[in-house]
Amino acid sequence: MSGKTSNTAKAIIGILLLVVAVLAYQLYNTKTEVQVITSDKELLISQLEDAKADLMAQTTQNDSLNSYILDETARLNDLIAKAKSTNASNSRAMAELRSQVATLRKTVDRLRGQVDSVNRAYGVLNTEKVSLEGEFSKERTKNEELTQTNDRLSKDRAEGARLKLSGIEGMGMVVKKSGEEKESTAAGKVNRLKVCFTVGANALAKKGNHTVYFRVNTPENRVLAGSGDNTFTVDGKEQLFSSKSELSFNGDATQACASMDVKSTLAKGAYTLELFSEGRKLGEAKVVLN
Repeated sequence: MSGKTSNTAKAIIGILLLVVAVLAYQLYNTKTEVQVITSDKELLISQLEDAKADLMAQTTQNDSLNSYILDETARLNDLIAKAKSTNASNSRAMAELRSQVATLRKTVDRLRGQVDSVNRAYGVLNTEKVSLEGEFSKERTKNEELTQTNDRLSKDRAEGARLKLSGIEGMGMVVKKSGEEKESTAAGKVNRLKVCFTVGANALAKKGNHTVYFRVNTPENRVLAGSGDNTFTVDGKEQLFSSKSELSFNGDATQACASMDVKSTLAKGAYTLELFSEGRKLGEAKVVLN
């Protein structure tokens, strides 16, 4: 009887050892599978982080593409958070995660290619822009130089078209009742101040009548003004004149005289006789009365 019991105990012990062995094997396989699954999850998260870093490194000159990259980066952040919270033993969730990672990886690869293409295109455009800006700057410089040359030529022509005196002489005159004139320097006798002048030949000057203004400045630097409206403009300023006359000019050298009759006795001293036309001074002469 004791022999039979001993055999039974041995059989039970053998079965238990077998069960323990099976359970140990299953436990080992389970741990291995968990490690594989956990490693797989970590790999997916690592891939997502790499994809995010790759995506954030892409910058372009295209605002629309940059906005799309920001949207995809936000999606990656959401997917990374989802991956971290996903149970690694949930095979369906892990499969879905793998699919999303693969899709996003393709999106990142596609975006990288688009960014490279856009940046190359902008590089070409920027090179062309720099070249065009250089050409534009050269043309602008040429235009400015041409404008300056034209302005200078216009000024030179305007200056060349002005009347210029080749000679001027002032004198005091005594005018008799008959109208006969006699030159004099006696302050008590002179009743007319006169200047005679020659306008040099000028083919550029306007042909026809030119108004010439005559101004007498006394020794006290006072203008002997005529009656009526006796103001004119010189260099943009209103000034007084003593008399005015019309000069007929045809381009050739022309001689003429201008004068002012004096009603009162003139003081002794030096008188300055000035001529103006077209808003500028033509010349002056001095007369000294004793």
